[in-house]
Amino acid sequence: MKKKILVYCFLQLAVCSLIAQQTDTVKAVVVVDTLINDSVSVKEISKKEGYPIPRKAFFLSLAFPGAGQVYNKSYWYFKLPIIYGGAAAGIYVLNFNKKNYSFYRDQYYARVNGLPTADPALAGAQTQSIKDQRDFYFKNLQLSYILFGVGYLLVAAEAYTTAHLAHFDVSNNLSLQLKPVFHTMPDGAGSTGAGLVLSW
Repeated sequence: MKKKILVYCFLQLAVCSLIAQQTDTVKAVVVVDTLINDSVSVKEISKKEGYPIPRKAFFLSLAFPGAGQVYNKSYWYFKLPIIYGGAAAGIYVLNFNKKNYSFYRDQYYARVNGLPTADPALAGAQTQSIKDQRDFYFKNLQLSYILFGVGYLLVAAEAYTTAHLAHFDVSNNLSLQLKPVFHTMPDGAGSTGAGLVLSW
């Protein structure tokens, strides 16, 4: 067991000494931090580099769903069919719930006030049953409005996020590698370990 530990320590020191002798090949990259440097805005960088402006994509998508995706040139990958298919389904569900709610609301009003009901199929139905159907479709109508609004905002948020992500480097030169590292402590002592190195 002691021999294995000694061999492991010797290999760690050998690897660390080899790494220490290598010349530094890390390229210096100048990153403009738009959050710290107020003189350079995301809008200016976007115009200079030809990237979409996130705020513009957001407001375009709010003005007309899908316009932000077209502005970002990300209308492929089934984004527009999903957006318009979801909008069509949402409008259909809204109309369905609104129509049924209006119907049962009118039938309940007629029953409570002693008026003849328009639908003969409900002539033998209990008043409470008609009221329950009215309440059911009213809740569904409210839920449909909420989900439609959330979907509307999600489309705008997706356009905003996609415009922001256009600034990030996603080339094939990016790689994440596990390499041994050597750390120098404040007292001058060294320690070895493993670390993840992002290279580009």
